[in-house]
Amino acid sequence: MNQNYYNQYNNPNNYYPNQFQYNQVPYQQVPNKKGVNPLIIVIIIVLVLVAGPMAFYLLNESDDNKKEEPKIVENEEKKDLELYGGWKTQSSDYETYWVFDGNEFWWYKSYNDLKDNYWYGTMTIETGREGLKSVGLNENAVDTILKNSKGNVTEEDIYTLTLTPKKIISGGVDKSSTNIPENSKWHYVWIVVDYDEQGFEGQVLNVDTNEVTYFQRSK
Repeated sequence: MNQNYYNQYNNPNNYYPNQFQYNQVPYQQVPNKKGVNPLIIVIIIVLVLVAGPMAFYLLNESDDNKKEEPKIVENEEKKDLELYGGWKTQSSDYETYWVFDGNEFWWYKSYNDLKDNYWYGTMTIETGREGLKSVGLNENAVDTILKNSKGNVTEEDIYTLTLTPKKIISGGVDKSSTNIPENSKWHYVWIVVDYDEQGFEGQVLNVDTNEVTYFQRSK
C-alpha cells in the first residue's frame, strides 16, 4: 500500500472533506425556495457514466500564503462568478466551510477556526454541458436540471470544478509533503441557486463519491 495513503487514512489528526459521512447528515435546506426542488442535483448522480475511485484530497492555505501559489491561466477571465466567496455547510453536525477566489480554493474543517485544519489548492472551472462531460457525467442532465429549477438556474450556474491540492495544515502542522500524493485531483459539480433576498445556495455533487451536500453562501 502506498505509504502516503496509509498515513492519511489512519491519522486521526488529519481532516479530509470526502471522508465525512454525508449520507448521515440531516441537511437543513433553506425554506421557501419558490418551488425549486432542492434535490435537482441528484439527477446528475443517476446519469453518472464514469465514477472510478479517485485520490480524495483537498487543500487550503491561510491568507498570508496565498501569493506563493501558482495561478491557472484558464480562469483569469472569470472575474465575477456566483461561485466565488465563502460557503457554510447547512448541516447542524458539521462546521465545514469552502472559499473560492479566482483560481484558488480553501476548505476548512470549521468556519470558526480559519487558521488551522484546512486545505488549500488551485482549481479550474468549467460551466454547463462541457463541464459535466469533462468529469464523465452525461451532459444532457443539464436539460433536466434547468427544467426542474423553474428558472432559478441557468446553464452558467452549473460549475464543474477540478481541484488540485497544494497544502494541508492539520493540528497546526504542514503535512503537505506526506499527505498529498503526486497528481492528486478532486472533482465537484456545484449548482448555484439564487433565491434573491434569501441568498445563494450551493447544491454540491462530489463526483468521486456520488455524495450530495448543501451549502449557503456566507459572503
